[in-house]
Amino acid sequence: MFPFRVDGVRGQSLQFVNANVARTFGLGGRRSFNFRVDIQNLFNRELYSTPNLDPTSRNFGQVRSVTQQVMRFITFNSTLRF
Repeated sequence: MFPFRVDGVRGQSLQFVNANVARTFGLGGRRSFNFRVDIQNLFNRELYSTPNLDPTSRNFGQVRSVTQQVMRFITFNSTLRF
């Protein structure tokens, strides 16, 4: 009977750093320009897939690939106010 959980054989947890930077520029009078940058997964950290959990496999407990589901996203926003 094979156990449901094997200590030390788990998937990687999600650990991302997200950031945003915003700046408002005065254009004289009541006019202003607002600029903002949002970055998800700032360091573009790779997320490894879960280890092989088939006890009859030669690759048991090994991580053989990287998931391509998570990548860096950068969003630019700007607002001009009169």
